[in-house]
Amino acid sequence: MPAASIGKIALSPLADLYPVGSAADVYYNPKKPKDAYVQRSEGSAQGLSLLLGAIAVGLLAVALVLLCGPTITLV
Repeated sequence: MPAASIGKIALSPLADLYPVGSAADVYYNPKKPKDAYVQRSEGSAQGLSLLLGAIAVGLLAVALVLLCGPTITLV
């Protein structure tokens, strides 16, 4: 009979995205090597920049309509 388990072991989804041995940029403080971090690219930067660009164009269009559009008078 197996021993009772308190926790559950599961693989992180990041393990599939960043397998052992994959390339990564490592930045560290030479005076304190423990002050370090790894920067990895997710590959979704292009999609995010397209989305933010579309939002910026939409907000610019709304601003132009409000500033230069027809004058509305209430009677």
